[in-house]
Amino acid sequence: MKKKLTQDHIDKGTRGMMNLCPLALCLKEVYPQCKILVDVETVDKTKYVPNVTVNDEWVEFDDPDKVADFIIRYDASKAVKPFFLSWKDM
Repeated sequence: MKKKLTQDHIDKGTRGMMNLCPLALCLKEVYPQCKILVDVETVDKTKYVPNVTVNDEWVEFDDPDKVADFIIRYDASKAVKPFFLSWKDM
């Protein structure tokens, strides 16, 4: 699956809210009836992975580092830009 996370998603997102961040808003357009939660897990001091679920099923992103970096930067009020998300269909 592929979907663009847009500037509108970024503008309408809420920092620190697992179900209202830009990534969740973007995925809700693909899975409108589903519960979507977005978080980042620390694997070690330098490695982070996205922890994103749709109805309690893990989303497996093609570029998890890019997704984790976006979430971390957005929640830290740093500049982020629109980009294309791609993931394995569930």
